[in-house]
Amino acid sequence: WQAKEPFVELPQYLDAILALEPDYWPLYRYVDTLLVFRPPRGTEADARLARSYLERGLRERPYDHRIWLQYGQFVAYLGPSFLSTEQEKNAWRREGAKAIMRAVELGADADRALSAASILGRTGERAAAIAHPEDPQAAVAAFEAANQLCLRGACAEALPMADFAATRAAALPVTPEQAEILQAYARWSSGRKNGDDDAAFEDVLRRDVADPPSLLSAAAYEAFYLDVSHSTDWGTVLSRASLAAEHLRPARDALAARWATAELLSATADYNYRESIGALEKIGDLELWLYDKQTGDETNRIDRLYYETWAWRAALAAAFRSFDHMNLMRARKVELHVEEAKRMNRKMFWREGPRREPLCSGRIVERPDVDYPTWAAKRGYVGAVLVAFDFAEGKPGNFRVVGSVPGNDFDREALESMQSVRWEFDAKQANPSCSRSSDTPSLYAITFIMR
Repeated sequence: WQAKEPFVELPQYLDAILALEPDYWPLYRYVDTLLVFRPPRGTEADARLARSYLERGLRERPYDHRIWLQYGQFVAYLGPSFLSTEQEKNAWRREGAKAIMRAVELGADADRALSAASILGRTGERAAAIAHPEDPQAAVAAFEAANQLCLRGACAEALPMADFAATRAAALPVTPEQAEILQAYARWSSGRKNGDDDAAFEDVLRRDVADPPSLLSAAAYEAFYLDVSHSTDWGTVLSRASLAAEHLRPARDALAARWATAELLSATADYNYRESIGALEKIGDLELWLYDKQTGDETNRIDRLYYETWAWRAALAAAFRSFDHMNLMRARKVELHVEEAKRMNRKMFWREGPRREPLCSGRIVERPDVDYPTWAAKRGYVGAVLVAFDFAEGKPGNFRVVGSVPGNDFDREALESMQSVRWEFDAKQANPSCSRSSDTPSLYAITFIMR
């Protein structure tokens, strides 16, 4: 390579390595680079040879996502630059995109699917269906290609196929409402998302809200509310998130995190829009629903949603308690209901390893000394931080934030305040063999509100 001289014996070296170890991963990792960039310059023959070696790798390691990804990226991106006809280049790109999607199915980074889906949209999957409308399977092929693009976040690319499929809805193996949602979703995604686009899409979503959810409809309702999820137009956020939550509710056990995310945003938007006590009641109900779904893993998405919902409940309850006596009583009613329901349905998480005695009962006798930040006071912020901690030889420690609203604005103050906490174990224990050490997290909510 340094001398820039032809390395004509390279294929023989590669064949010798594979004769000894046919599934040798490092060879498949670099074979395309070795062949198409060898001096003096790669040729079309080199590109075809590189593809043949990678295809051998797929045969030798059919479930290795690394080789599928290597093959897909070469065939989709690098290899076509050595070909002479546009038709064959597009064929390679399509095959490469499909291989990348297969790599994602086997465990590769899911973000790779977005570029692959875009390639499929551009290079002829849609043309193949639309160019042969007389084919009985043309509408099905167009619908499926558009559906896959929308599920992978590239719905703007799907419009021609979705429009074609909609004209032949009777030939599709789905309901007319599913075809309508696909077309509306593609049109909205490819448009400017202005008032007219939003209104047209929302009209379809409201018309079909009671239909059984599918992965496609879930993606459509989600995309519509997520588009405004960072807006301060709380009426619009409330309207769209509520619409998604209503549609997803019948399938919430199967789509737990997706439904809970929409439901939580709907409730918090409701509070911001009209300070409705109903928002707190909805959050309390959601917290109890998530309580039954949690896994005991702080990194699990459901558990994180549970912690976030708990933090919102603590923050809004503190806000309502500060309003007037009536709201104070209603807020306390929600809090008592949630805490009593949890107490009656205490979750126990079993960990691998030797059986551990439960943590001895006790209580915080010196609460955190929390400073309400000046900057938050100027903005009128209400917030809460849910802090998890463990016990080691009778002392609380390993303080960490597991839920925080809004955002992580109060995290630093919350963690600093926990350093002043004092815990006291009960003198009499129901279980005399209880432990004073535990890595099962205890949870404490700290609220931030102007008094």
